[in-house]
Amino acid sequence: MRKGSSFGGDRAESILYLMLVKEENNMTFSKIAFHELETARDKVNHLFNILISGMENNNLDKLKQCEKIESEIDLMVKEIRISHLKRLQNGECMPLSGVVFADIILHLERTGDLLFGISRNLLNIEQY
Repeated sequence: MRKGSSFGGDRAESILYLMLVKEENNMTFSKIAFHELETARDKVNHLFNILISGMENNNLDKLKQCEKIESEIDLMVKEIRISHLKRLQNGECMPLSGVVFADIILHLERTGDLLFGISRNLLNIEQY
């Protein structure tokens, strides 16, 4: 049973919606913010690729790697949030753009959580 926006597709739709809001309102992200988004996106994509590889090849080592990658995503997001707050405090970021940026980062992080949850569940199944 679905509860709220918890599936990866919902997260992707939310990111798409936020990017449309950004474009429609002519919002901009700083070069640093854009780089942070790209880095977070790439890390989540890496987690996805490792998960798929582990599933397709029944490779438990790949599935176990997902936990490490998800922890790296969590740490990266924490650093990105700190960097973002500093930009807001220094007036380097417009508040509304900052909200959109923070929401996108949140959805990327939650996508990583969902992917890790899948890998963890698959590993639990393998134990039985």
